[in-house]
Amino acid sequence: MPDVLKNLLKRALVLGIFSGALEVFLHAESRLGLSVADRMNWLFVAILFGCLVTLSAACFAAFLHLRWGVSWGGGLIVSALLALHGALYFRFEYVLNEPVLSPKVWGPLLLILAFSLVIGWRVNRYIERGLRVQWGIAFLAVIGFFWKSQPAGSLASTDQVNVLLVTFDTTRADRLGAYGGNADTPTIDALARAGVLYEQAIAPAPLTQASHLSLLTGKALHRTGIYSNGTRLGDRPAMISHAFQDAGYRTGAVVSGFPLHGKYGWTQGFDFYEDDFGARPGLHRLSLMRAWDQLTLPGNTIRERPGRQTLSRAKSFLKRHGKGPFFLWVHFFDPHAPYEVSEKELAEAPRDGAPLNLPRYWPPAHRSITSTDWLIEAYEKEISATDALLGELLDALPEGVREKTVVAFTADHGESLTEHDYLFDHGDYLYDASLHIPLILAGPGVPENKRIACQVSGIDLSPTLRGLAGIGALDFEPGMGETLAPFDEQCEDRIAHAAAVAERYVANPPIDHALRMVLDYGGEQGKRMSKFIQHEKRENTLFDLVSDPGETQNLNPAASGVAQTAEGVLDVMLEGAADVVMPQSDPTTTDALKALGYIE
Repeated sequence: MPDVLKNLLKRALVLGIFSGALEVFLHAESRLGLSVADRMNWLFVAILFGCLVTLSAACFAAFLHLRWGVSWGGGLIVSALLALHGALYFRFEYVLNEPVLSPKVWGPLLLILAFSLVIGWRVNRYIERGLRVQWGIAFLAVIGFFWKSQPAGSLASTDQVNVLLVTFDTTRADRLGAYGGNADTPTIDALARAGVLYEQAIAPAPLTQASHLSLLTGKALHRTGIYSNGTRLGDRPAMISHAFQDAGYRTGAVVSGFPLHGKYGWTQGFDFYEDDFGARPGLHRLSLMRAWDQLTLPGNTIRERPGRQTLSRAKSFLKRHGKGPFFLWVHFFDPHAPYEVSEKELAEAPRDGAPLNLPRYWPPAHRSITSTDWLIEAYEKEISATDALLGELLDALPEGVREKTVVAFTADHGESLTEHDYLFDHGDYLYDASLHIPLILAGPGVPENKRIACQVSGIDLSPTLRGLAGIGALDFEPGMGETLAPFDEQCEDRIAHAAAVAERYVANPPIDHALRMVLDYGGEQGKRMSKFIQHEKRENTLFDLVSDPGETQNLNPAASGVAQTAEGVLDVMLEGAADVVMPQSDPTTTDALKALGYIE
């Protein structure tokens, strides 16, 4: 082997190790809660990728030296690293949705290449000497990675009540066994028998991000200003995670859908926030792995993960912090469309008529299906499968911990199956198909086997969990939820507010608001549970939910006085509303939300 190649390979090796260690150091976060094995695997793959680049560049540099006498091999290796990582970052962060042949893509890529070559040429003299120093720097980068990625340690066990909050995405209450539905949900049914089930719980919004923020802050959308997915939380109202963290709890979350990714600010108040949707923790954050993901995965991005993977990450938290005190939020995305079935079941799906008008983001194999009943059954099977995962999660609670753990189960919103000719989607309307959600509480301080018919809102969950954990409640403000304790069957129906953007991803989007409340129609009708929807771009609607639970008959013209009463209540509620926060529009966000059907 020529000496020049041997020397270049030595430098390539140390630069490959350094570049890999530096990359994982820059991406490392303690809140990922990675085990030592996960971090070792992440580091190994990063170094492997780094060496793949540097050793290839070293061979090319040796060829140039032996053929034409070019003697800046070390600098050329540095140039290769800078060019590759810079090009990948630019491509997938700034021009992801632009065609490769567009000048917006190849023009800046050429500039990145030229800049990298200049830098490599300038630093070549320093790379050619001080091999020991370079090994030392690489070693420090490895140590720095392990220091930066060290997860929070366990707390001393106490008698404080633990809290486990589980949210299913896109789950209607009326499909669960405990609510009289067809889905096989033994875990949820048993949880209902062990605690309190609310028959009329209403979601704050029909979209994942807005609804979850209200669930975790106890504030309605007009107080958070967040209505759309892909919106940065910024200095929005503090989430319940802050309260538990301040009370000495170890706080954790394992989420499964892109709208809840930490990039939007969800990590605040959490010691452990696991939003890595790759098969192996951390790997898809690496430049080369991310490029492979972007080029090969549907939708060009990792946008969700299966519940089995979510369960595994949640178990990791419980293994480390399960003796408490802890607050853990686990989000399962599985019931969200398109509904997963086996290849055999999909091949046998009915296709003997006109295809259903399914949302655009559904894959082609599903879009040719002709039976709504078949898809409804597939949806219910998704819920049943997720129920089984919930059972495994509860079984993972350490011995003696379950008895002192409050378990809260709910959903962010429902799903329109056939209602209002809106097939297997959500987010555009404020009908009950998208807003009626399950809400079940069980554990210390909660009575057993009780069903409460009174209407409540998802924003009541946060203050209720604070109360059950004994960490105090916030001073009440308009648009804020109230505790559900003492779980009295003689309660009164609360006004439930919900809101949604009438047009997604547009500047200054119109906002629709809904009130679900008791209104007085007078005469024989008297007081009735009703739904009033204030549409910003069309006529307002009013539904009598007692005689018209399907919300098909608009009473607004005939009962204008009743509608005006509801509108007046809504006007008072919306006084001093927070400014609407616009969602992000970077290519990665846009592409992921398109793939999930949140934007067209």
